[in-house]
Amino acid sequence: MLHHFQDFNNSSMHLKCLILLISIFFITSCHQDAPTYHDYNKTLTEKETIRLQLDNITPIDNTYFTFERLNDTAFIFLTNVVYNSIDVYLRANGAFYKRFKFDREGPESIPQLQDYTVVNEDSFFVFSKFHIVHTRLINWNGTCKNTQPIPLKVAHAHPVINHLSGSGGATYFIENSLFFMTFPLIDAKLPESYNASVKFEYCYDLINDSLILLPLTYPKHYHNKTQNRFVANPYRDKGEDLQFVYSWPKEPYLLQYDGKKQRFYVHDAHDTRISPLFSSNIAYQPESEKELKNTLEHAFYMRILYDKYRKLYYRVALLPIAFDKKRHTSYMANFERPFAIIVLDEAFQAIAFRKFPANLYNHYSLFVGADGLYIAKNNPNRKELHEEILELTVFAVQ
Repeated sequence: MLHHFQDFNNSSMHLKCLILLISIFFITSCHQDAPTYHDYNKTLTEKETIRLQLDNITPIDNTYFTFERLNDTAFIFLTNVVYNSIDVYLRANGAFYKRFKFDREGPESIPQLQDYTVVNEDSFFVFSKFHIVHTRLINWNGTCKNTQPIPLKVAHAHPVINHLSGSGGATYFIENSLFFMTFPLIDAKLPESYNASVKFEYCYDLINDSLILLPLTYPKHYHNKTQNRFVANPYRDKGEDLQFVYSWPKEPYLLQYDGKKQRFYVHDAHDTRISPLFSSNIAYQPESEKELKNTLEHAFYMRILYDKYRKLYYRVALLPIAFDKKRHTSYMANFERPFAIIVLDEAFQAIAFRKFPANLYNHYSLFVGADGLYIAKNNPNRKELHEEILELTVFAVQ
């Protein structure tokens, strides 16, 4: 059963106010003056570096990690898409601890591992790439508790559920529901592909076997315009309770959605050192070289991470580099870019800024732990990269 956003609240007056609020946001958001931040009272400081002792199966170039505390022990989980497994390491000494290996075929298979969501010591949702139908529920022993937690009848009724879960938008388990993003199946060459009917976020109610479509869509100034494919879609993370925060790559603001109040809020979250910010007027380029050139020569925002331990937000931005036609031929060129992180407090006030050098850290490999913000030193261009040791630097706001 598919419910739309209106089903959250039966008050027509509330709904009209909400629609008005959303409309105002999408009409005005692109016209906001970007604030300038220079004087911060805090800094993002390197705290320590830990080293994971990788076995011969865990690859060095992983990008999706999580910090998990189970049975009073701190672990670092990572998604091993090569071996189709979730690999677990001890936070205390970096030693390998255990591995959840998934068959690619069979009744309990995960054809192509994408992501996981840890609920507790006895329940882990495991997701196959792109399609939520192949979700499995396992326990700490790796035993499959439920081979079909997402009923087939829901998936068959709504087959275009292009489940996207990972570092840019994890799947969350909240009050017996799964909140997850989808990757819109649109044609970047067609301006009409970008419109208000395209939605990104679903809530699947596990108890009532129903889908709720949340109201996140493209900002109005994206409508009926082609978009550069590298910067067209948002990143998001979950704050407290049912607070979701979205970071659009080209926008100097963050969009906050309050699931309980069913309202959007806009927060300035930009630093003028992140420049030149990708313009909304830069459209799709049929020639991949031109599109990559535009991407590399402009700054844009990437991930937004919520730190539940300190109630902070980290907004990541890629900084521009000069395009080299001979060397830059694919998205891998993004690993040559320096990047920056803006730290915001729980009221979305910027409190710290730090720039990171190129070719050392991996701007895709960030996650939050109990002791700070972790950034992996597994940039593929790093000269001191060792296949058997994965270095993770922990940063803290001071």
